[in-house]
Amino acid sequence: MQKIREFILALPGEYKATRNNSNAVGIYTGKAVNNSKAISHIAIRDPVFIRNVLIPFFDSLVFRSKKGLDYND
Repeated sequence: MQKIREFILALPGEYKATRNNSNAVGIYTGKAVNNSKAISHIAIRDPVFIRNVLIPFFDSLVFRSKKGLDYND
């Protein structure tokens, strides 16, 4: 999960001034509801990061499945 976070933070875009801000991309762990298995997820909560880095990254990808249609919607 840490390497995925590092990859996301290393994406090019207009967010360099606060790119190392730990609040932009966070890793959270816990337990699933009614389950004893541990879970982890990555949350990107900074709208500026999403708009200026993440969306342009996804726009540059070529989807080879119906997920591309879902993304465009």
